[in-house]
Amino acid sequence: MIKEEFSLIERNTPCRSSLSRRLFVVAALMSISSSALAESPFITFDQQHELLANSNPEPLLSIYANGKTRAVYPEFMTKAGVYEWQLTDTELLALHKLAGKSGVQQFDEQAVQEEIEENNQNTPLLQSISDSTTTVINVKSANESGEVLEGPSANNGELQNISFEDVPQMAEQNPDVAELTQLDSLQSRLEAILDQANQSNRIK
Repeated sequence: MIKEEFSLIERNTPCRSSLSRRLFVVAALMSISSSALAESPFITFDQQHELLANSNPEPLLSIYANGKTRAVYPEFMTKAGVYEWQLTDTELLALHKLAGKSGVQQFDEQAVQEEIEENNQNTPLLQSISDSTTTVINVKSANESGEVLEGPSANNGELQNISFEDVPQMAEQNPDVAELTQLDSLQSRLEAILDQANQSNRIK
């Protein structure tokens, strides 16, 4: 008798069943959306060498919003392989603050080059670097406090792309160019994180 009444109620309440299915679908979509967002890198770091072909399928270093870190060393390097590990909250916060500097968020390669040339126009030409290395950094929008800004209003939803040659050397030679010194600090931090890749966190 109870089973019959329960079946009757189910048949007479299609809206409730439909609502449950809708809620399930919405929850599933939200879960998928959140998962996709978590898998979006907060920052990537790569280096392109003048004398070497850049055949690496992924950036040298990718760091995600949740602190997950992935390093992919190409075959020609001693550490060749894929590594994954987790940054601490302290490490992630420090990185966010460096990435949120205005000189990084608003880095303009042409403007920096012009400032370098202007600063050195009355000084002897600096020795050129024969084996040039280009730093490539893609970073999400962030503020000076290191808070990552999400959504379409943050840089139109796109990563800030930075590409500059011989950052450490140029920063040392041009300490008055704030954008360059801030980029150098960020690169130094990313290189220190990259050094954490070792056999204990190698996955393949």
